Amino acid sequence: MVRMGLIGAGTMGNMYANAFTQCKGSELVAICDLDLGKARSLGGRYGVSKFYKDYGEMLAAEELDAVTVATPDFHHRGPAVACLRAGKHVLCEKPLATTMRDCAAIRNAVHRAGRKFMVNYGNRHKMQTYAMKARLDRGELGRIENVFVQLREPIHKTGTLAWAGETTPAFFLLSHCTDTVLYLIGGKVKEVYARANYGLLKSRGLNTPDCQVAMLGMDSGATVVMDANWIMPEGFARGIDFTMELIGEKGSIYAAMRSHDMEVFGEKAECPDYDGSGVDPLGVKHSWWLGSVYYFIECLERDVGPHPDVEEGMEVTRVLLAIEQSCRTGRIVRL
Repeated sequence: MVRMGLIGAGTMGNMYANAFTQCKGSELVAICDLDLGKARSLGGRYGVSKFYKDYGEMLAAEELDAVTVATPDFHHRGPAVACLRAGKHVLCEKPLATTMRDCAAIRNAVHRAGRKFMVNYGNRHKMQTYAMKARLDRGELGRIENVFVQLREPIHKTGTLAWAGETTPAFFLLSHCTDTVLYLIGGKVKEVYARANYGLLKSRGLNTPDCQVAMLGMDSGATVVMDANWIMPEGFARGIDFTMELIGEKGSIYAAMRSHDMEVFGEKAECPDYDGSGVDPLGVKHSWWLGSVYYFIECLERDVGPHPDVEEGMEVTRVLLAIEQSCRTGRIVRL
């Protein structure tokens, strides 16, 4: 049984608490959050009785095997490094970090500690991703020429994220796209050109782009176009719309990666949160995101290094920072 600690009791913390409660191989032992009331409330829902405001105190007091870092994007370095120094395995919410300096500090801590570390880009663990990867590895599409990715979310998401003004569609959405693409086709990004549009969110007091579009030039010669926005209307039935198309010399694949891939038509159109998920006849919950967390636990049990690891997470952040730089300067950024 893997004894887990959780740092961060917000939206993602709730999802991790639910996952560890569902996973037979793990036990959620303690929760840490700067807002102790938040930690207590979350623990009450999942039967956890140990709460901390300081993660250093939690690491010193509890016998933990691993810890999940579910803090905002720009606050991963401190808790991740502290957990590694305390000898704990770490499951880090995506992205790894928002600066290369923070990424390097975490990577160095991973190497010194010799512990297992995974960045939770859960889209790697969707059935669609597994299926595409198998076909690509068999060479069914030949050399990849172009990849087109689109990820869109309704505008209300920005209202539920307390730190929406401190992130961007690149870090919040294109991070998923970038990791999935690099996992599927391999290789390195050599150059980036990107644009950002400001308007609707800025008029609502959020100094963050409505959308960002990036074109990546790969070392293989392939061109990747990624488009993300989070200003879809409130009535956007699909909730999350994530699609991907890979075009190769011998064929192409179009995949609907979205979380809402069941469509129901009655008095109104609905797209329930399905994505192959649900509860089986034994009462066990399944979904791609739960599967990603379960994968981390199983890697610990089998003593196998999980992916994406710290190096892969660092590469994604490198690309995201190039996207942001290109948006600011209007120039091609070469990596």
